[in-house]
Order: sequence, then structure tokens, then C-alpha cells
Amino acid sequence: GNWVWVHAIGKVRARRPDGWAMSMVGTQTDCSARRADREALDRAHQRLALALQGGHVALWEFDVLGDRLVWHDRLMALYGLPEDEPPLNFERWLGLVAQGEREAVRADIVAALRGERPFDIHFSLEAHPAGPRYIHAVAQLQRNAAGRVERLVGVSSDVTQIRRLSAELAEQHERLRVTLKSVGDAVITTDGAGRV
Repeated sequence: GNWVWVHAIGKVRARRPDGWAMSMVGTQTDCSARRADREALDRAHQRLALALQGGHVALWEFDVLGDRLVWHDRLMALYGLPEDEPPLNFERWLGLVAQGEREAVRADIVAALRGERPFDIHFSLEAHPAGPRYIHAVAQLQRNAAGRVERLVGVSSDVTQIRRLSAELAEQHERLRVTLKSVGDAVITTDGAGRV
């Protein structure tokens, strides 16, 4: 034999004068498969949490019909908000986006909701406690039976460091281009001792 998980439901039909059960009736159901499924789901959630943490990515959901954002813990930190921040609606969230980008971000989101483009946007946050932050957000649209978008499920990541490094690399590339252009036809390379 082997061990199985069972779900037992029962009812006491008769008791002794001291309260102990004399007779019970009930059922037992083998729930080993359900238990294995639950354990597999728990392991998948643990792997997802590790991937999100390692990738500096945060999950979010937007209930389009109810105008309510559901943020997971990491997203609050990503936006520099306190953990006890009340749930945001779309306009309050949009208020976190840099003022000069808000209308373009709104237009991109509306276009995505209409199915005109994928939900894949970049924007910056001005009022972050650690200074300006650049965010990349990607989402999938979930539609109801009538084809209307009910919910967005997405991920956001802080791409500030990538943007800074890209800008530094572009600046160095431009300096090198200008230097090489001004040198003309000859380039001389020397070692640390000044030898050609």
C-alpha cells in the first residue's frame, strides 16, 4: 500500500452520557490528487516570487470597469509609495507620471485598450523619493465574452539604471566619434609608458 491524503466529513449520531461519541457516520474521499495540485501551485508561486524579485519586476492589475488598480507589494516600492497607500484609480496613478508625459501615456493606454497597439509603455516618475525613475510597463488585456476589456494584468520594472547607462554609452560614443573625426587620417596608439 501507499499513503494517501483523505478529506473526512462526519457527524456524531449518538453520544455517551459523558459526551464521548458512541456512533458516527461520514465519508472519506481520497484527495491526494488535489493535494498534489495544491503543492505544485505553491511551488509555482514560490518560483514566480523569486523570478519577480530577482528581475526587479512588480505585478499589477487594473480593473477597467471598476477603475481600480490592484498593486502587489513590490510595486509600491517601485513607485516610492508607502505600503499602506490606499488603492489607486487610473487618474491618481496617472498623477504619478511625469507631468510632461501624462497625455502621451494616457493616449498610449487608450490605444492599447482599443486594440490598436500592444500595452508596452515607458514613462518616468518625477516625485519618487530616490529621484526621477524610468518605468517600463507591459500588460495583457483580458476581455469578457462580449469582447470588452475588463482587466489589464501587467508587470512594471524600473529601467532607470539601464537608461542612465545607455545615455552614458551614447555620450562616450559621440565623444569618440568627434575625436576620431577631428584626428583626420592618422591615429597613433601609445602604451602606458608613452611608446608608440
